[in-house]
Amino acid sequence: GEIVPVLDVEELGFDAVKDAADRLAQVVQQKMNDVVEKQRALAEQLGDSDLQPALAGLGLQLHSPFKLNSACESEFTNFVGNYEACLDWIFFSANHLEKVSEAPIPSREVVAAETALPSTRFP
Repeated sequence: GEIVPVLDVEELGFDAVKDAADRLAQVVQQKMNDVVEKQRALAEQLGDSDLQPALAGLGLQLHSPFKLNSACESEFTNFVGNYEACLDWIFFSANHLEKVSEAPIPSREVVAAETALPSTRFP
């Protein structure tokens, strides 16, 4: 399909596009500030003064014109102390490749026994 630009600089003019980009940056910055504040409040509620806010997710949705499948369905690929997230992503095109297997990810309970990944059990 044809890619249609969201903002046409020639039609709207540079100043209008710049203003729209500035407004978007302000909205994103406010969302980031809200997330950090919520994380600080949670850390305070948990009594964890070492917990540092992390800007992961932010509730933004990214879209791609490529029709890709995820090779992994794990809840997390990174597990360290108070931080767990899915940081490692492998995508593939089902038109060209077929997923035949997936390495098992250990359960949260097993990983938490040594606090982090990698560990002596899962190097």
